Amino acid sequence: LPGAGALLHRLQGQARLYVASNGFKEQVHKRLNKLGWESFFDSIFASSAMKSGKPHEAFFREVWEAMSAPPKERVLFIGDNYINDIEGARRFGFDTAWIRQREEPGRTATIEVQTLPELEKILFTKIKRHRYPPKRRARLFLAGKRM
Repeated sequence: LPGAGALLHRLQGQARLYVASNGFKEQVHKRLNKLGWESFFDSIFASSAMKSGKPHEAFFREVWEAMSAPPKERVLFIGDNYINDIEGARRFGFDTAWIRQREEPGRTATIEVQTLPELEKILFTKIKRHRYPPKRRARLFLAGKRM
């Protein structure tokens, strides 16, 4: 998505950032390195290195435990695939932000946006409102088929 790198740069230090992918770990690292984004993320979770993949609860539980089980209301799972990203994360108890590419009646998320500027405005409003101290920062997950 255009502007994603700039948004990651602005989010750095404001929230803990993670990647959750159904891809192979090596490929995810390679793509992030190529884009110059790997340093933005605290951890990268790829289903190839885990017991299961999205949208299974076991995937989200393993990720949550790897983050030292923060309060679920501090986690926002951002994705573009409704079934794998949004539905799976929501069933586990995370808030979700769905970057919708098209209308899909009957499907909802905690936050729904179509553009990165929309998402950025919402993220910084939430971060500013909560003013998380460094060790308790919100956790933001970026997920999607491009990872």
